[in-house]
Amino acid sequence: MKTVSLKCSNCGGNLEVRPDVTELACGYCGATLTVERGGGAITLHQIKDEISHVRRGTDKAVAELAISRLERDLSALSQKWNERQAQAKTQKSQTSILLCVVMLVGWGVAALLSMSTVEGAVYCALFVTVGIAILWPILAISVSNKMNSEGQRIAKEQKAIQKRIAEQRDLVDA
Repeated sequence: MKTVSLKCSNCGGNLEVRPDVTELACGYCGATLTVERGGGAITLHQIKDEISHVRRGTDKAVAELAISRLERDLSALSQKWNERQAQAKTQKSQTSILLCVVMLVGWGVAALLSMSTVEGAVYCALFVTVGIAILWPILAISVSNKMNSEGQRIAKEQKAIQKRIAEQRDLVDA
């Protein structure tokens, strides 16, 4: 094989390429070039183009890994929300039972007081019933407000994760 004249793929300068050369630097612009031989043709490629190609491949692999991790995070967040909803339901049930027990105890005390004075028993029963009627909605609203605020926070996190997944999918598809 003899020396071949080629043009620099960066600046167009004339280059002489010997048969044993696989890499060279352009004497005009300093670009580092690789020599590719195949099918009877010889071509020059800038190394930075090859690095860019490798970088794109690496970026895609990293994006695919990020998608996998983000999807796991999204699933864990959904599971956490479902568990929290179940806890809130249990908490409401326990609160209802507790308030019923308090009301029954209050009425029992009222019944005992009725043995001494009917008026005391009526006031006691009325006090317990009104107290429960006031406490129950307050406790229910408190639990509901806490769940709403936690639900909004989780929904915001889910939306942010979904956005990041979409961004990573765009990188993979590019």
